[in-house]
Formats: sequence, structure tokens, C-alpha cells
Amino acid sequence: MKTDIFKRIVYQVVFIVTIILVYAFTHNTVNQETFELTFSLIVVTQFVWQTVSYYTLTRRTIGIFYFFLVAATIFNAGHFFVKLLNPSFQLFNEVVTFEVTKVAVLYIALSLSALYLGALFALSRGKKNMSVVPKMYEELYAVSSFRKVGAILFAVAVIPEFSFITNTLMVALSGGYSSIYEQDKVYGVGASLNIIKNFYIPSLYILFWCDVKERSWRRFIWISLIFMHSIMLFLMGFRGASTMPLLGLALLYDRSYKRLKLKKAVIAALVLLFLFPLVKIYRIEGNSITDDAWTSVLNSTKELGILQEMGSSANTVAYTIDLVPKERDFDYGSGYLWALTSVSPNIFTDDKIHPAVTNAEYGNWLTHRIDPYVAALGGGLGYSFIAESYINFSYFGLIFIWIIGYSLVQFDFFTIKRHSRTILAACFISFFLMYARGEFLFVVRSFFWYTLGPYLLYKCFLISNLQNSLIITRSLKHRYLSNKI
Repeated sequence: MKTDIFKRIVYQVVFIVTIILVYAFTHNTVNQETFELTFSLIVVTQFVWQTVSYYTLTRRTIGIFYFFLVAATIFNAGHFFVKLLNPSFQLFNEVVTFEVTKVAVLYIALSLSALYLGALFALSRGKKNMSVVPKMYEELYAVSSFRKVGAILFAVAVIPEFSFITNTLMVALSGGYSSIYEQDKVYGVGASLNIIKNFYIPSLYILFWCDVKERSWRRFIWISLIFMHSIMLFLMGFRGASTMPLLGLALLYDRSYKRLKLKKAVIAALVLLFLFPLVKIYRIEGNSITDDAWTSVLNSTKELGILQEMGSSANTVAYTIDLVPKERDFDYGSGYLWALTSVSPNIFTDDKIHPAVTNAEYGNWLTHRIDPYVAALGGGLGYSFIAESYINFSYFGLIFIWIIGYSLVQFDFFTIKRHSRTILAACFISFFLMYARGEFLFVVRSFFWYTLGPYLLYKCFLISNLQNSLIITRSLKHRYLSNKI
């Protein structure tokens, strides 16, 4: 097995060398269309190879790393797929000069290579950890301990969740999708309900897992509530936020109940390929969708319009390379350090923005710089984990992306080792995939609060149950010996 992984590491290095050599020989000798077509072919071929390679090594595609690899490719290299099918399409929507485009294409291609190379190194060190090795004492009390956590979090989060859904849905139905972002932003204590409501999906994951373990009919209730949550977010126009809880559920279902077949995953992807353009039209049309809108959806699906839109996150990479260090210096890692401070919420003041937002929200900076009108309306251009690595470390950001790939596979190994850790993987998936088109700032708190937090609370209940069991066992043993005497 290690020999197979070593071969794939060599193949990935060959891809990297090829990317660099092709860039060296073409960036000054060919026109823009030829350059973009050449790199589109390389990047798409690499992704297909990475998919086949990862599946043959792990025999699974439903997992933390592969989900993120797909998200990273769609958001940052979606335009490359469109370019192959439509050669007249221009990468980055002509937002920067050809010189900047060439550098951006190179950095994106190398970033996706570095991401998978990091994953391969992790696989070479931990492939044996892909099988579950349960701790019997832990599994014995896992369900009862986790059920307490799920019940507490559900009781705390259900009312804020219902309030958020109803209020936001009313705003979206009355004023359209854009009106959601025109609402006054709330900081400090006023944002506490928004923090609490985010425990809703983790609580449903936990309760579903517990009832799957006990083969209870209640598991269908928790599945229904997760789907209802996603449907409501779809109706509001939130595509990413509505999809990620379903992906977390898919992982939880696959690892704790029944393996999902690849055919079902492909069908689900095709459904989303149709639904996403529909949501876009809904955002524009408002409450009604006309016959022309349905025609637009069909045309958009045929032309891979969803990849054109989602792939526009790569524009932020091009913008960042164009503006840094010309207009602002590199941050030399300080952006990631500021993002870590967001673990502590800004609940002590009602009118001040968290310092992490001020210093590490690159998407906000970029939107104000490129499109002040959209920024004034409360909208944004988004961002990219690739652009963030560049603004922090320049080309050395490729090392950080290698670390991301390595860490995601290692974290996947960690969650597979115990049945109870499946909850960690599901909660992690339910928010982390947006990092592909976002910033480190917006995943730090989610990881510590909504992934690690419930698991640590479970550990506390587990230790308490084990201690109580030990006390009862000693008491029974003492009684038995006393009666025997």
C-alpha cells in the first residue's frame, strides 16, 4: 500500500513540474486563449486523476478531505472546466489584465496540487488508521452521554433557530434575497442568539447518531428536521449554507448507518447542478419564477452556468495578486493569528466590531476596494482560501495549503478511529467547506464552538458516567463480599 501511495506522490510531483514547465514555456510565447486552454486541460486532468487516485487508495469519496477538494476545485477552478467546453470563455471574467491572469492561473493550479500532495503524505503515514477500532468501555456509555449533549443543545438552539428562519424568510419573501444583507448588522450581546442557533444542526446530528445506534424510529424525525432546515435556507437563497448540513448528514449516514453508493452521490450532484441555477433565478425574480426563468435554468445547466458563477471565487485570487503588494503589504501570517482570536466572541460591547474582523476579513477589504457600491449594500465578493494564503505568505502560501491537505486527512483518520467521533466529522463538514471560498476567520469559531465544543461536553458526561459506574461496581462488589462473609 505504501508503494502505491509513493507512486501517486511521484505522479503529483510530475503534475507540479509539468505546470511549472508549461508556464515557463508558454507565458511569453502564446496568446491568452491558448494559454488558458492549456492550463484548463492540465487542471481538469489533474482533478480527474486526483479523484480516481483518492478513491482507489481509500475506497471512499464521502469524507472530509475529498469533500473539501471538490469544493476547492469548483470554487477556484470552475472556470477551467467551462473553458474546455467553451473556448471563447475568458477566465476570471476579464476582471484583470492578461499578465495578472497568468500568475493567478499558475498559483491556483499549484495550490490544488499542493493540497492533494499534502493529503498523499498524510495517507502515507496513516493508511492503517482507516479502520474503526472501538473502545468498548466508551461505546457502552457513548449513546447515553451523547444523548444528554444532543438534548441540551437542541433545547437551547431550537427557539433561536425558529426565530432566525421565520424572520429571515419573511425578509427574503418581502424584499428579495438582497434585502437580507441590507439589514443592520448586530454585534456584541445582540448577536448572542445567532451564536446559539448554530448549535441546532450539531444537536440534530447527535440525536440522529444516538437513535441510529439504538435503531429507534426517532432517527427519521431528526433527518426530517435537517432537510427542513436546508429547504428553508434554499427558499431564502442560501445555497452553500443549505447544502453543507446535507453533506454532513450524508457522511454521518455513511459511517454510522449504511454506506452510500457512488451512484446516489452522482445523482445528488446532478440534482444540485439543476437546483443551484434555480436558486439564482429565484434571487433575481423574487417570489415568482416565470416560464422564461425555467428556460434560463435549463440553458444555464447546459452551459455549466453554475460553474461560471461558483468559479468566480477565483476572481478574488486574481484581484489579490494584482493588489498585493502593490497597494498593501503581505500580512506574513498575522491574518491567521487574528482569526484565532475570534474563538472568544465579542459579547461585552454592543457597537464594536471584533478585532479579528477588522484585521482578518479580507473579503470585506476586497469588496470595498473593487466594488464599493456592493459593499455599501452589505454584499460582498467573497474570498478564497487560496487568495488568503497568498496575501499572508506570497508564494510560500503553497506550504500552508500543503499543511491544510495533510491536516484534513489526519483529522479524517482521527474521526474514523472511534464511532463516537463520527459526530466530529459531520459537524466539521457542515461549515468547513465554505472555507474553499471564504476565510480562515469564519471557520475558527465554528470549529471550536460547534464541532469541538459538543464533543468535549460529551467527554465530560462520559467521564461522569464511567465514574458512577465504577462507584456502583465497587459498591456491589463490597456487598457481595460482605454477604459472603
